[in-house]
Amino acid sequence: MPVQLRRFRPLPSFALLLALVSLSACGVLGIARSDCSRSMLLMLELEPPESATFTEEHCSMGIVNPTYTATLTIPAIDLVAFQQSTRIESWLTTAASAISLDDEADGLSSLLFGRFSDGSISEEVLIDTSNPQQYTVYVVRSFID
Repeated sequence: MPVQLRRFRPLPSFALLLALVSLSACGVLGIARSDCSRSMLLMLELEPPESATFTEEHCSMGIVNPTYTATLTIPAIDLVAFQQSTRIESWLTTAASAISLDDEADGLSSLLFGRFSDGSISEEVLIDTSNPQQYTVYVVRSFID
């Protein structure tokens, strides 16, 4: 009597789950993001005046490039020192050209915005100046291809 071999057929939901896990592990869906290496962080992180207080700081590997994001507060008196810690040379009082920080800019009545790109690093900084004593600063820096 001949022996029949059975073919293994995974359940459709199992195959779908396996495909989603594989894609997210590769970063295709943007779900799985790993922290930046220390050397990447050193190249991207912000060095604000000592008076700055970070409320959020994160560096993650995106689908293609590492991205550093930070939110911090600075005393208004340290605005110029903070601006000099960035690569931005020209500051605007509107964030109409914001790409990464457009959501943060929505509804702000008083702000400073600047962008820098040299072909390898991109930087956007939004400063909420509505509180005359203390400013909230949003920063996004990324390596670009």
